[in-house]
Amino acid sequence: MRKLKIGLLITPGMSQFNLKVLDQVQSLVITSVCFAIINVKKPLTFKQKLKKNLKRGRGGYMLIMALNKMKRRNSKQINTKDYLDRHQIEYIETDNPYNETMLSVIKEQKLDLLLLINGYGIIKKPLLNICPHGVLSYHHGDLRKYRGMPPVFWEMYYGEKEVGAVVQVLDEGLDKGEVMAECKVPIPKKARLADVKKQLYDKSIQLMPEAIHNIYYGVQPVEINEFGKVYTLPNIRQWLWFQVKMLFRKVRK
Repeated sequence: MRKLKIGLLITPGMSQFNLKVLDQVQSLVITSVCFAIINVKKPLTFKQKLKKNLKRGRGGYMLIMALNKMKRRNSKQINTKDYLDRHQIEYIETDNPYNETMLSVIKEQKLDLLLLINGYGIIKKPLLNICPHGVLSYHHGDLRKYRGMPPVFWEMYYGEKEVGAVVQVLDEGLDKGEVMAECKVPIPKKARLADVKKQLYDKSIQLMPEAIHNIYYGVQPVEINEFGKVYTLPNIRQWLWFQVKMLFRKVRK
């Protein structure tokens, strides 16, 4: 069997998690990562995001998350083009991956599969159908109960005993699709959100290569009959109540 020709949907910068996933995919003998579409459309500024979320009652939470991010020193973005050049992966930059010229360029590559790495929002139909095996994407949460964001927060908010992650073949809509690989990690009674999130992300790195392996060897995906509720950023009241819950978990025997 020939190798799967893989393309990447990616942005100019990527996280350490993205880097580790790509390194795992690159190490597979059944794949050839040969093309990348870098979305250079400028994302919303923090001010624009804050204004947007203030209208929805979530601005306070955004400010808290921004302060937390400023404290972290290990969140430096990796330059995508440097990575692609180093691995001799051809790429093209665009601010609109859905225009006819761009779609023609992608079709000419005759890719078997696209991997959504980051920064494209909800993938629309032209890209969903452009490759025989579709688009693979991560979701850190159990699609049967928790869609949307932020990862791990709502599971701990509602007292779940475990949290999951999947790699899915994307379908139309938010966090909908057939599951090609999944994993779960426990949520210990006195665990911190950051610790559970790190454990989940670390364990889920292997899901993308596992999903590609399953596609290559014809393993049937897991169909989800009923998808969970779509969650979004908490408002400040929910965030404060979450802190109370976490404090109670620490002092409880």
